[in-house]
Amino acid sequence: PKTAWRYYDLLGNLKKRLNVPCGYDTDVNVACLGEATFGCARGLTDVVYLTIGTGVGAGILVDGKLLHGMLHPEAGHILVARDPSDTIGEHSGCPYHDNCLEGLIAGNGVKKRWSGKRASELAKDADAMNLLAGYLAQALMTYVLCYSPQKIIIGGGVADHTPIVQLARKKTVDLLNNYIALPQITEDIDNYIVNNSLEGKQGIMGCLALGAKALDE
Repeated sequence: PKTAWRYYDLLGNLKKRLNVPCGYDTDVNVACLGEATFGCARGLTDVVYLTIGTGVGAGILVDGKLLHGMLHPEAGHILVARDPSDTIGEHSGCPYHDNCLEGLIAGNGVKKRWSGKRASELAKDADAMNLLAGYLAQALMTYVLCYSPQKIIIGGGVADHTPIVQLARKKTVDLLNNYIALPQITEDIDNYIVNNSLEGKQGIMGCLALGAKALDE
């Protein structure tokens, strides 16, 4: 989406100028790698890292490797069912989709719905938090079913400064409705769906891990 950078050989130019091994990935993928290497998912091989801020992005670790596919996962744009009580209007905060997770839960959607307010300003508004947590829970259910992660970690400004992660845990369990009847879901959901660790440094620490991997290779 950064048009001025489109088709620019960023990795090639970094390698040429620095003359050291370099790695390259998305911001959410390296945050996922940081948590899996140094943080609360250390030692795990299958992890989903979700960031909720101005947008929604997801980094996916599968069998110890970051998932790319034909490009990279855009799990923040999965469609969710609109809550009938939602006052956001016909169009969400996403210019591409009116019913995607990012459009309904990220910063633009929050501001559109609540007269320019940030999510942190609504943290004590129970109705607002339950609405956002409901959308988050729909997404978390999808990630559980599609990726079968060993842990789901959630960061970003909206998640860090509101109680939506805590609220979404029970809603996720309810939505799964015992279809996935594993102890992580039924007995230990508080340690399965968690806020990020590493004091917000998971991204830069993931970059260090990526660089170390490039050096090894």
